[in-house]
Amino acid sequence: MALIGNISKRITSLLLSIVTLLSLNACQSFNPNLEIYCFQAGKADAFLITTKNHTILLDTGESDLSDDILDYLQQKGIEVIDAMIITHFDKDHVGSAGNILKNMDVGIVYQSNYPKDSNEYEKYLKFLQKKEVGTITVEDDIVFTFDSVTFKINGPDKEEYEKNPSNNSSLIVSIIDGDCSYLFMGDSEDERIEEFIAETDQNYDFIKIPYHGHQQDSLEDLLENTNPSYALITSSDDEKEDEETLDLLTSLNIKTYLTRENAVLIQSDGNKIQIQYRDA
Repeated sequence: MALIGNISKRITSLLLSIVTLLSLNACQSFNPNLEIYCFQAGKADAFLITTKNHTILLDTGESDLSDDILDYLQQKGIEVIDAMIITHFDKDHVGSAGNILKNMDVGIVYQSNYPKDSNEYEKYLKFLQKKEVGTITVEDDIVFTFDSVTFKINGPDKEEYEKNPSNNSSLIVSIIDGDCSYLFMGDSEDERIEEFIAETDQNYDFIKIPYHGHQQDSLEDLLENTNPSYALITSSDDEKEDEETLDLLTSLNIKTYLTRENAVLIQSDGNKIQIQYRDA
């Protein structure tokens, strides 16, 4: 009996060792090419995107988020933002841009074509000029690659939209990391969404839902055409996403993350995606 007991213990120990080794190998095998940190910014957009050697800031939240963005950059040891993308000039997207430009070296800024009269926009313009940062107003599609990760910025088709011109001027950004793909829709509303649907036939693994989860007539068509597995909504407890949007995402079996619950970290290695909530 003692012999059988010893053999059983050895087998159990061996199995545990194998499981541990497999777990360690699994952890070690995931070496992300791309990280996207989605700030807990209330009903506002701010995403810090890092590849192996480059940094992109996609929108900057409201003006009170600048300290959080700068602190996070410092924690990551980032001294230069290679590209800043401002999808449109509402204060919940451009709000911290002036202060970021003031305190960081920025290589180039891609911006929308529809200006907005606000203090946040004026501060943004002030520090663009003061720091002599180059800007590109996106009209035709722009494509660039950092460390094998491809970024495509789709500009609005019109100079001005009759309905909700600021939101509908949103730049739409897609990111391709090997087999992993991401789509950021800014605050696009129906007309802009319909434009994009007409211009693309690509599926995406992940989508940032447009306009903070407000229900849009064209949202179902967008989701069916892009076929994502994951979605993110930027919202707050005071300004929540619409229930109709959540119901639609549930009906399509799309796993959804909400920045009103916490910050979100997205990583991919070109083959698979990992998404988790992170303490802000």
